[in-house]
Amino acid sequence: MNLLANSNRADEAFALLDRYLTHKPNDLVALFQVGRTAAITGKQLDRGEQALRAVLAAPGVGSDPALPAPASAHFRLGDIAARRGTKDQARVEYEKAIELNPRLEAAKRALKAL
Repeated sequence: MNLLANSNRADEAFALLDRYLTHKPNDLVALFQVGRTAAITGKQLDRGEQALRAVLAAPGVGSDPALPAPASAHFRLGDIAARRGTKDQARVEYEKAIELNPRLEAAKRALKAL
């Protein structure tokens, strides 16, 4: 999955996620991957944002280490906002990510780059 997203093969990555989500539509890790793939590739940004917001709203997120970390979801929401050119929203998301995880260097670099 990550290899596809990182190799400019967004369509294949989303297709793979779609196949998986057909069987497990509420899998929070898969939903996070939708958001991450959108953030990395710049494709399906609305879908990626919706997926990440669903992850953040899900019970157990933030307390169950098997689920995506809220800081990571906010970081990817910041990436999506930055890709859209909404710097103020990106700043809010990056700051929230850093507040939740002060060691999240990628969010610090992204905030600095705005």
